[in-house]
Amino acid sequence: MADERYKLCPHSVQALDAVLPTQPHPLPLLFRSHLLAMLGRLDEAWSSAHEAAEHQRELDPSQDLSDYTLAEIAALAGDWESAAQYLGGFCEILAEHGQQRMLSTCAPTLGRFLCILGRWDEAEAQAQVGRELGDEHDVSTQAMWRQVQARVGAHRGRHAEAVDLAGDALALMERTDALNFQGAALSDLAEVLIEAGRPEEAAAVLADALERYERKRNFAAAAQVRSRIETLS
Repeated sequence: MADERYKLCPHSVQALDAVLPTQPHPLPLLFRSHLLAMLGRLDEAWSSAHEAAEHQRELDPSQDLSDYTLAEIAALAGDWESAAQYLGGFCEILAEHGQQRMLSTCAPTLGRFLCILGRWDEAEAQAQVGRELGDEHDVSTQAMWRQVQARVGAHRGRHAEAVDLAGDALALMERTDALNFQGAALSDLAEVLIEAGRPEEAAAVLADALERYERKRNFAAAAQVRSRIETLS
């Protein structure tokens, strides 16, 4: 599920537009919408994503990834309720069709959104789906379920265990060049540290997350991290 095969720069949307046919398939248009959202062009992202999603559902509902992309855009907009709703529906479809490999990543990603919403029991259940279904070599899944479980544990007062688990998740992602996933792992580690009463360490970790998002040109996520740093300050 990682988007790190594509190296985002400020001109990526223009580069994609240059190679798209006059009447492109909706899937690359959904990817384009995600790029727009990362660049902070959220109104454009929503408009183009909804249009592409409608076209995709008319064209081939069996290959519909629309709700996954809409969830990503909602998360970048900070609309966590919508993000959870979109991704929850997508996970239900994956489960119905036995798409366990994709579900193993999407379920803990949903769990991460649920943590942000404070829905801890539901978040833990999604983390366990990733833990049970995830291939041991699927780094993003192995990291994500640990991140979610760490945040749940920190909320419940199991601070030492949670810090270790979040650190393990980060170590997994640091073995990759997936800057977005590294930023998420760092952000979750910071939240665990905050719960453990270690705000100065959390601020330093968030600064690292900000650097990863800025390097990725994910300006929307960077703005969220910057706001969190200001809150701590």
